[in-house]
Amino acid sequence: MVRAWAKANPRADLKKLEEAWPHKLIHKYGVWAVLKKAQERSKPRPRYFLKDVDRIKVGDKTICVCNQITKPIIDAIIKHATSIGVKVK
Repeated sequence: MVRAWAKANPRADLKKLEEAWPHKLIHKYGVWAVLKKAQERSKPRPRYFLKDVDRIKVGDKTICVCNQITKPIIDAIIKHATSIGVKVK
């Protein structure tokens, strides 16, 4: 969903990303983190999708999406995504 948003908003920067996908949706880790921060938070256990194929460019930064998602969190994220115009299948 974050990737779909980023693709639909190619001129977005991290400020716009935070407005669209606020960290509070996943209170401990945030929905996303800049690559370096995601790597730091993922020691010793991955907390973000870190593989090259999973990374997302937003402006001049690379971000990673959090993988610490439970059913209640995914329900809230889907509801939020729909509210900002992301189509969820």
